[in-house]
Order: sequence, then structure tokens, then C-alpha cells
Amino acid sequence: MKVKTLIIVAFANFLFAISSCKKVYDYVEQHPTATSDACRIAQFVLSVSNVKLNYNVSYDKKGNMLSIVAEEGAPLYMNFDKYYRYDKQNRLTDYILAYHGNPVPFEWQSYQYFKDKITDTAYVHCGDISSPTPPVNAPADNKFFYEIKKDIWGRVISVTYTSYGTVGQILTQYDSHGNRVTDPVTSYDNKINPYRTNTSLQFTEGDYSANNPVGYYGYQGFSFAKIVNYNAYGLPTKYVALFGYPNNLGMFGYVYDTLEIKYDCDISNVKNY
Repeated sequence: MKVKTLIIVAFANFLFAISSCKKVYDYVEQHPTATSDACRIAQFVLSVSNVKLNYNVSYDKKGNMLSIVAEEGAPLYMNFDKYYRYDKQNRLTDYILAYHGNPVPFEWQSYQYFKDKITDTAYVHCGDISSPTPPVNAPADNKFFYEIKKDIWGRVISVTYTSYGTVGQILTQYDSHGNRVTDPVTSYDNKINPYRTNTSLQFTEGDYSANNPVGYYGYQGFSFAKIVNYNAYGLPTKYVALFGYPNNLGMFGYVYDTLEIKYDCDISNVKNY
């Protein structure tokens, strides 16, 4: 009788997990900026030219992503440690990229919030990651300016930038399924995009897609890697670069031959939508 009871309880928990996951999928599809509460990213494991790199992810008590930091020095390429800072309203104020062990940021983005826009001042190759404030007195050639606008869902859809006196604009659209429209067109799977686990990832990576791109995406010759594994919550756990060469600034802005994502998952975190 005890064994039968345990089986029934286990099966009930299994059904609850499936039901909760379905709720997450449905909610994410219907709300373009929703996050997947069941899991959060704990670690990235990159393989680059036979070199393995482990990047650990930390959070504060409110669930804000604080850092993504390598366990060891990494080949230069474009693989950075990443740091995130917030104001009292939990809005991202600073996004800092630095080579592991180097106190001078490769790039420091500082955000200011207004009623109808966000401004972003990017400081390049200056400052110190230990400083509480960005290097506002940096030379003019080390500063770049952006104006960011969002849609009614809170997704970034317009970025106007000023660089060396030149003004340009990047516009982003999303389809009826909540996925970014690309040129050339790419297709998407029906699983959850890992950016959806954290609002800071959505904002800094500039992608609020509900699902994961499948196949080749020709923007500036960059390619998406192929997803070869998912976890039980529908989140990708392993990417393999397409065409046999390192993926050029694909998911998460990393260069890799393979990328594994390890998650901390807890079904009790799933909101009862």
C-alpha cells in the first residue's frame, strides 16, 4: 500500500509538472516579455578550438542577473565576463563587458530611463570594473550614444545610434508568434528561448523571441548554431555551430564550437497564471 501511495504521489507530481510547464509555454506565447519562471541559467560551458570555458552565472535575491564570469582565463576572441547593475526599481543601469582578469572594460553601457525612451551611453576601452560609476570623463572617441524605444509589450523595437558624427537606426519587428522577424527569414521551433528566463538577457541581447531560431541566419554572415538537446522544460541545453566553424556571435554573443547551458530548475517557482 505504501509503495502504491508513493507511485500515485509521484505520478501526481509529474502531472503537475507537465501542467505547469504547459502554463509557462502558453503564458510566454501570449505575453511577449514574460519570463520562464521554472528555470534560470546557472552556467555556460563553451568549447572553442578544443579549449573548454566555464562561465558561472550569479543572481541577487530578487532574481536579477548580476554576473556571468569565467572560471579561468579565456582565449580573447569575443568571450567576455559580463556584469549587470540595477537601480532601486530593479531597472538595469549598467552592463559591463570585460576580458577575464582585465580591470578595464571592453565596453561599459550606462542606461538612463525617461518616460518615452531609454538613453544608452557606451564607453569603450576605458574605466575600471571595480568603479561604482561609468567613466563619464572618457575622451569623446571612446563614447557612443544610443536612444532606445520599446513597444507596448516592453520589447526594444528601435535603436538610434550616433557614432563618429554618423546617425543610424536599427528597427526590430516581431511576428504574431512573438518571434523576431529576420532578413533573410529564419524559422523557429516551438520551444522556449533561453533569453526568456531573464529580462536582462532579453534587453542586452536585443531579442525577445518566444522560441528558438532554426537554421541559418544571414545577417552580416553570422550563423545560428544548431540546437541538439533540450531539457524537460523545453529550454535548449546544447548548441553546435553550423558549417563546422565557430559560431560568430550567435546566442548570448559568444563565439563557440559548442555551447552547453546548465539550468537551475524548480517547478515550485512557476507562477499560477
